Amino acid sequence: QGANQVRNLANNQTPYIFIYQKDNLNWTGQREVHANTVNDIIQATTVLTGKQTEGSITSVPIGPAKSWGDIKWQVSDFNPAQDTISLEVIGVNVNGQDTVLATGLTAYDISLDFVNATIYPYLKLRYNVKDEIALTPAQLDYWRVFYQPYPDAALNPDAHLVFHADTIQQGDAFQFEIGVENVTSMDMDSLLVKYVVTNAANQETETFIRNAPLRGDSVLRANITLDTRDMSGNHLINIEVNPNEDQREQYHFNNVGVSSFYVESDKTPPVLDVTFDGMHIMSGDIVSPKPNILIALQDENQFIALDDTSTFELYVRYPSGTLNRFYIDNQTVVFRPADNTDLESENKAEIEFLPEFLEDGVYQLQVKSKDASNNLSGVNQYKIDFEVITKSMISNVLNYPNPFSTSTQFVFTLTGSELPEAMNISIMTVSGKVIKTITKAELGDIHIGLNRTEYTWDGTDDFGNPLANGVYLYRVNLKSATDEVYENFNTGTNDYFKNGFGKMVILR
Repeated sequence: QGANQVRNLANNQTPYIFIYQKDNLNWTGQREVHANTVNDIIQATTVLTGKQTEGSITSVPIGPAKSWGDIKWQVSDFNPAQDTISLEVIGVNVNGQDTVLATGLTAYDISLDFVNATIYPYLKLRYNVKDEIALTPAQLDYWRVFYQPYPDAALNPDAHLVFHADTIQQGDAFQFEIGVENVTSMDMDSLLVKYVVTNAANQETETFIRNAPLRGDSVLRANITLDTRDMSGNHLINIEVNPNEDQREQYHFNNVGVSSFYVESDKTPPVLDVTFDGMHIMSGDIVSPKPNILIALQDENQFIALDDTSTFELYVRYPSGTLNRFYIDNQTVVFRPADNTDLESENKAEIEFLPEFLEDGVYQLQVKSKDASNNLSGVNQYKIDFEVITKSMISNVLNYPNPFSTSTQFVFTLTGSELPEAMNISIMTVSGKVIKTITKAELGDIHIGLNRTEYTWDGTDDFGNPLANGVYLYRVNLKSATDEVYENFNTGTNDYFKNGFGKMVILR
């Protein structure tokens, strides 16, 4: 309406005057004054010229209506000798366009049977008055329109509200549920609800959910569950009941609500673990030509399962320098996803890699891994070199420590792909008398590559008697399942052995 200084009231709440003629910015009598302090007395003067012999008043839109009844209205200070009064009925269609349906109505009780509520769900009334003699218009006391209204749905969080949390971890399902009340006794059809989620970049995602019919004087629980795996940061959720007037109702202002929540990004990297035949190896270690390589990735996130095959990328560099990628085929490469039903206990995915390396030489395993939030398991991809020797051999078996006082273990390297069927270590005096035999079962699990036995010998004989201090001899006996002879794998210790016999010293 032309008020420019009214915005200043936000910061300077002092006396203010605005004189204007409605919808006429060119009116010469317009005045606007804003005081500097709260104690200022301000005034504004304007001149109103001319006289009017007639005028009108137009109502706000009335409705929406399923059907129209009648109009009842009344005036006072009416002088039939000099006053002329009448009503106009104006129809308003669904697009908001006005159409004059009746004019010159003077009866105080008017039927609206001539108005089709389907075409004109809203009406306006216009009161026309004229007095050319005394210039004193008859005063409108009231006007009333009777009609059958539509039902009205309204958000009512006091009736029901479930708000998951204002801060949730990425991947946790966000749940929002709110009561929608039909504040009339008239039934509504199946209720459409629109949800708009806006992220920090002002990108919107719309979801429409149709609910059951909303009976009169009842409350419906509108709910939505959001997948937050691809969300992070601040978000707004807007809920709008009956969007775009999916079904006609009385009011829409009470159909809209908004709330905010924050999704805490998953920035913790997962933990990668790689074993060869159940063992963690060092770079350069010897492994079997047919190893069972288990690649496991564990994530702390309890909500986003490691269940996608894209979690892993698997490569092997061959001795020739060729780099091959291996894909999941459920034969050579088997993928086992995390158990979605028990992520609180463990969120772990595994790859079982069952290659066959036919060429002797140094290989390199490369693994790229990430969790469902694209956090890499490390700044650099996992790489480890390993050596394959296809021929079955065994190195000299050393005891460590040597000399020893309380206990010693046995260290050796196996090559090839087959473990010995039988293996024992015979310990004897320098005269050749066997005083202790350690069997394969006692040695514990052995594998291709470097072995350090779980078994520790305490320096006692087969009867449990402690041996005296001194030098003792020992020899390893092997037997393969195919009667294959294990050749010596020279690790630089051959000078310490004579005819396959090693020496150990007990110093208590």
